[in-house]
This record gives sequence, structure tokens and C-alpha cells, in this order.
Amino acid sequence: QHDDVLDFVQAHYQLTARSDTAFWKDYANLPRSKALEAMIKAFHNDPQALTEEARFRVLTGRRYGMFHGWSYMALLMGSGLRPCRSSAWV
Repeated sequence: QHDDVLDFVQAHYQLTARSDTAFWKDYANLPRSKALEAMIKAFHNDPQALTEEARFRVLTGRRYGMFHGWSYMALLMGSGLRPCRSSAWV
């Protein structure tokens, strides 16, 4: 469950548009976990994978923790990311 919280917080910090201080610039360049990278990629290509727990588990290697797939979708969309046009959700 700790990894879930870390990924969610890291996504908040890394996907922000802020770059006005060294903190934001440095944080944006920190490595992401494999699970977070997989979630971002899935969001672009197949966002429904985040909303179905079985697919989420295959994607990230873990069950829903404190944050459901819909929470990640809201976070990613709030950060300005959008699914690809080829996605069935667009």
C-alpha cells in the first residue's frame, strides 16, 4: 500500500506544470516506478485498464490500494494528460 501512496504523490509532483524553482525542475526528472510508468502509458493508450481491478493488477503488479484507478485517471487528466485519439474513450 505504501507504493500506491508514493506513486500517487509522485505523480502529483512530477506531472505539475510548475518549473519556477529548482525543486520542481529536479523533481520532474526523478525516476518513476514501473507501476506509475505503466499507468501513464495505459492512460494514453487504454484508460479503461485503470478502471478494472483485474487489468490494473496485471498492469501494476498490485491490487487497488488507497487510490482506485479512477483516482489516477482524475489525477492524470487534472495534470493535463489526455488519452490518445485512438483510444475507445476519446
